Amino acid sequence: SLWFFAAPEKFLGDIRESYSARFRYSIGHYHSDSKGRDPVRVEDMVLISELHNITLIRAGLMKPWVYNQEITVRLENDGKWMHATTARIATTDDMKQTLSALSALLIRGGHYHGKETTWLRDVELHRIVKKPGSHGAEADGDLEDI
Repeated sequence: SLWFFAAPEKFLGDIRESYSARFRYSIGHYHSDSKGRDPVRVEDMVLISELHNITLIRAGLMKPWVYNQEITVRLENDGKWMHATTARIATTDDMKQTLSALSALLIRGGHYHGKETTWLRDVELHRIVKKPGSHGAEADGDLEDI
């Protein structure tokens, strides 16, 4: 069945300084009785701003039939975030507005039909801090916990 993990308060609110940050997590699951049916194909991550009435989704993060994965997602306009209601690609402004009043961050836990047990761990949010004189390349920066 379809269900999601919900992020705790420390990942919510005005986190616009997290624009272009790396959101990382490890996820794994055990499933039983999927009866050979393919995994459920829907969004893997959801960003919601109730204040701005925006819900952005990101699909294609989980590889089917892989039971332990490390996922890294950039919180930026990379052409892969979409509006849930219109399927329109999110703009930089959409992302920043959502992150300015983030009311929910959801990570999909249910991936298969039938019973499954899913774990989520090592959830981290890191922004890239540019070194003086860098030219904007990620290699020219250091990761900093947010």
